[in-house]
Amino acid sequence: MEVAPGIHRIEGDLGERYVCQYLLVGDERTLLVDTGLRDMPSHVIAPYLSTLGLSLADLDDVLISHADVDHCGGNATLRAAAPRARLLCGEADRAWIESNQVMMAGNYRWYEAHGFGPSADDVAFLTRELGGDQPVDARLRGGETLRLGPSWSVEVLALPGHTPGHLGLHDPRSGAAIVIDASTIPA
Repeated sequence: MEVAPGIHRIEGDLGERYVCQYLLVGDERTLLVDTGLRDMPSHVIAPYLSTLGLSLADLDDVLISHADVDHCGGNATLRAAAPRARLLCGEADRAWIESNQVMMAGNYRWYEAHGFGPSADDVAFLTRELGGDQPVDARLRGGETLRLGPSWSVEVLALPGHTPGHLGLHDPRSGAAIVIDASTIPA
């Protein structure tokens, strides 16, 4: 659904809950926030894009908000369908986002050394849904501006906490902020 002018929320089913991707459609560029789980680009995002007369190949930029399976697991699937789209992520999350093995070790299995960790079923799910390694084209720190058209730019927000390189977006045009799996307290 369109939640603000040019900003669409795309919901993907996760059983008892859902995950959202956001699509910003400007006059010059399109920006997707997050790729979801492994098959979400083809099964969730592409069908929504088609309702707008777009396809995955029409995406210009893909901002990965943070290193979590339900936000970057579809990166390899998306890259196969949209090879010209730039993948962007927070600099501090880049190693996790690019490598499934590094993500599993640093984000999901680090606490096994303390005597607890994910179950074998959870490890199998995470391994499958991370979808394969995928290099990122650019790393961001927050403060960057992404231009979507002659009168529309959005600002990249640094939101460390959930993950070290967690990012969001601020749209000064509508006053909207895209803040996924995070909360912030103004300074």
